[in-house]
Amino acid sequence: MPTVLISPVFKKPIATYFPALTGLRACAAYLVFLFHYNPFQSNTWLNRFFNEGHIGVTLFFVLSGLLICLRYIDRVELSGQWLSKYFRNRIARIYPMYFLVTLLTFFLTWLQPGRDISGHWLKSSLFEKVLTVFLNITLLRGFFQDFIATGVLPGWTLTVEETFYFLAPLLLVGLVRVNSLNKYVLLLLYALAILAVGFTLVRIAPHKFGFFISNGYMLNVTFFGRCFEFISGMALAIFMRNSSSEPRTGISWATWLGLAWIGAAMYVAMLGLAGETPTDQGAGITSFGRNILNNFFVPPGIVLLYWGLIYEKTWLRWLLSSKLFDLLGKSSYVFYLIHMGVFSMAIGRYVSHNQLVIFVLLVLASIMMHKFIEEPMHKLIARRK
Repeated sequence: MPTVLISPVFKKPIATYFPALTGLRACAAYLVFLFHYNPFQSNTWLNRFFNEGHIGVTLFFVLSGLLICLRYIDRVELSGQWLSKYFRNRIARIYPMYFLVTLLTFFLTWLQPGRDISGHWLKSSLFEKVLTVFLNITLLRGFFQDFIATGVLPGWTLTVEETFYFLAPLLLVGLVRVNSLNKYVLLLLYALAILAVGFTLVRIAPHKFGFFISNGYMLNVTFFGRCFEFISGMALAIFMRNSSSEPRTGISWATWLGLAWIGAAMYVAMLGLAGETPTDQGAGITSFGRNILNNFFVPPGIVLLYWGLIYEKTWLRWLLSSKLFDLLGKSSYVFYLIHMGVFSMAIGRYVSHNQLVIFVLLVLASIMMHKFIEEPMHKLIARRK
């Protein structure tokens, strides 16, 4: 059953768990896998389509904004006790598994430097090696271009997530203090202000080790450039809090319009209409136009899709809410962490190079690690007084 809170701010019951969105997390993670391990022949339609699979990260970011706003806006306060509990819960959710996978990655890299896909470790000085480990463990590496491809390769997104988690209480306190209509205006102002800070940092910050090295880098891999994705999720949360909608059958316009919107954005990117398409597999967003498309045009389509999956009774909602997708969604974070790095390399070296085999084994490994490591550690940390 969904967790429900009664909000003193919005005066209505609020669901904080949506099975279909949990199931969609698995789809987002698998899109990222196909983006990094595109199995289709170069220059084919399917190859170009899955080269846009990085959109799975945008799905995660919008979802984070939605869930953090839903869960905390009705009870946010800037007291030491509340902040301590908030940050403990956020750390318990993502850090333990990341920490273990990161330690294992660096241990194996130390034993066999050839395991480092980026080649960074072999050409680094001792100081740079220590700094690499430090920036990875502290989740700061995403601010530095020189270290973005080190450690657990997909982990750069956690720098973006943690920046949002750190700022979220301040953003939420501001939202609580204005009326319903002004909340949307304030969210837009938040996005503009955060973007302005990002552009300012690029202009004035020392670029040692690639720190905020360029506007393109800031827009691509930092929270300051990608804040609108989180802000879009927060806007949906505010709209839900003020809506009387309940799950319903009948016309499911939001679900399919949202999917069409996302598909159209991917199609525009595939055609190169938003800037040069990447020639290297897994290259991701490679131009200013593609940044604008991904960071600002795609999120409204994702918002429509999420609204539809929450409130429209469709076969897609039923499928994503199934027990299978619920399990896959809950283990998708582990899958995301291990899908690129020492785990996938070990499978490729000792089991099979077949990408389907690698995918299936990674899914099974992620389920086991979720059940026996991630979930118990989360409960242990989150329940500490």
